[in-house]
Amino acid sequence: MKQRHNLKLEQLLPVCEESNPTIQKGINVKFVTRRRFDKKIRIQNAHRRCHNNLKSRRTTSTGGLVVNLSDKQLDNNSVHLLGRGLGFCPKPQSLDKKRVVYDCASFTRKVRLLHHFSTKDESDQESATSPDFLKEYKPKKKWTPKPGTDKFVDMYCSTLLNEAYCHESKHADQINDNITSDERKSLNELRKDKSVVITKADKGGSVVILNRIDYEKECLRQLSDTNFYEEEHSDCTPSVISKLKEYSNMLLRYDIIGQDIHDALCNIDDTKEAYFYILPKIHKLTQDELNNHVIPPGRPICSHINSPCRPTALWLDHILTPVEAKYCGVDLVKDTTEFLAHLEEFNSIHAPLPDNLLIITMDVRSLYTNIPHSDGLTALNDALQHHSVYNKIEIEIILQLVLYILSNNHFSFLDRHFRQVQGTAMGIPFAVKYANIFMAWFRKTFLLKLPLYDPLWHKRFVDDLIELWYRSRETIEQFIQIVNTVHPSIKFDVEFSKEERAFLDVRVIRHGDRLETNLYIKPTDSGTYLSPHSCHPRYIFRSVP
Repeated sequence: MKQRHNLKLEQLLPVCEESNPTIQKGINVKFVTRRRFDKKIRIQNAHRRCHNNLKSRRTTSTGGLVVNLSDKQLDNNSVHLLGRGLGFCPKPQSLDKKRVVYDCASFTRKVRLLHHFSTKDESDQESATSPDFLKEYKPKKKWTPKPGTDKFVDMYCSTLLNEAYCHESKHADQINDNITSDERKSLNELRKDKSVVITKADKGGSVVILNRIDYEKECLRQLSDTNFYEEEHSDCTPSVISKLKEYSNMLLRYDIIGQDIHDALCNIDDTKEAYFYILPKIHKLTQDELNNHVIPPGRPICSHINSPCRPTALWLDHILTPVEAKYCGVDLVKDTTEFLAHLEEFNSIHAPLPDNLLIITMDVRSLYTNIPHSDGLTALNDALQHHSVYNKIEIEIILQLVLYILSNNHFSFLDRHFRQVQGTAMGIPFAVKYANIFMAWFRKTFLLKLPLYDPLWHKRFVDDLIELWYRSRETIEQFIQIVNTVHPSIKFDVEFSKEERAFLDVRVIRHGDRLETNLYIKPTDSGTYLSPHSCHPRYIFRSVP
């Protein structure tokens, strides 16, 4: 049964009202089982070395697990508490009786529904469900099958409720806390301090403490850039809701969606405007700058949870999933495992390697905010024309809908209203698919037409590219000068080497006539993992492969 009353540190601490980023989810490596032993042990030992190196820095306010850039002085209890990570759940000091009763009632209702529909045929069962990606927007129903249809189900549900009541009354005062009383006191003090903002770093998992005034100043600095944002006079949510319902009716009228999806897309009357927050890029600062409390730049993010555009964006993400896979082809890798498989295949085909082989990595600067709407829609149109089941009229409607969402990315910050005027915001569900399709189109339209661009092997993960070239260093340097002139807003940072380069969490190393790999841990990695003492459901720890 879901324990909804257990709150993470990020929900308890004074983060900005507009800031509630998704936590880093990880598990302490010492709980990794011995399955897939060879590969896991190497990764496990590397993480342990990283964790041991960082352990000695745990009580410092900068350069370790906790980076304090504020004027607030942290005691050791506060540092130890924050060093567990913002995903750590302190145990509740008492059970919430109302929540226990609510959870039990919800669970027994699901049991009765499962039993009721298990006796129906498949067509009835399918009609009673909605698409998984839109389940949260399915109109809520309160109907529950009546008891009496199965005595075993009735006995199970009544026993569960009785056990829950007995457990609550018997053990409510016998909860063993997973933080000390001093840490609990520090937690309460941090919650009350509204002069600071506590959030996670952009990369590495560190916890960053900033003066609230500095945090807000950096946010407003970014929002004042008229190339990307413009301020509005009022909340535009009502007009956005009305327009999205019009598009949903059009999709239904042209049979692009069914009635169940239409109902979910229109269930947005209780939504609200998205909110803006940043994640501090402390990896951009030197140690001296951190020691001097220099405020780092922030990565802008719009949280669209409970925004009116979210269900429509989820549907677009759903229909673009097969299109992305076909349009990007084998050049796109989804994770490290797939990348390693492709690299092993390269070794089997191209060994032995020539002496002049160069390993090149390329990174697009701020891809999401630099994709022009016109080019992004051109790429999307090309992908849908060749790799979707929609006709030209349906594709035109879909493109109009995408343009409307991209052009009406409204959000709030400090009770002020803004709109993004270029690119797509991080946080929109289909943003990754949109960016991947654009990058595939960009390579086909621009890079492959450059006379110097002739890689032997090419792989990409969103805006990170790795390529192998049989070219001289002089040719690569000429290519670097040319590649950043082919498009007005898409620019690359390019690095190359004959020995090794890092891609994702892998070091690609030339060893004789082969390319071998090793684990790559970024310098910004703090080595933080979810503590086994966190008040999470036990299956979280048991499910580690």
